[in-house]
Amino acid sequence: MLALSALLAPSPTGRGTHRQLGLPDCLVAKILGRERCPSCGLTTAFCHLMRGQVRLARQCHPAALYVLLMCVAIILYCVMIAISGRQWLAYELPAVAGLSLVLLGVWIAAL
Repeated sequence: MLALSALLAPSPTGRGTHRQLGLPDCLVAKILGRERCPSCGLTTAFCHLMRGQVRLARQCHPAALYVLLMCVAIILYCVMIAISGRQWLAYELPAVAGLSLVLLGVWIAAL
């Protein structure tokens, strides 16, 4: 996902970058009868983040930086598991649950 975001050109409208991959318009937005759903703009925001354009990413989607940080944390966690051969999920579960609740709250607030 991160490598793909670095390859795509961010849409100047703030959303719709996923169309470069041949994907259709947002189905969730259509079902909700809105112009955009709470996740709309994340692909474009990730493209901006991969270019170091944090302000533009925040304009596309306010939770983009948090989602990116969570992805990086998950990647690092998987690397730690691969290196050590043991899982520490029981110890990190409260932190992961807390981060997930924050992201869910941002998503709901965007509704």
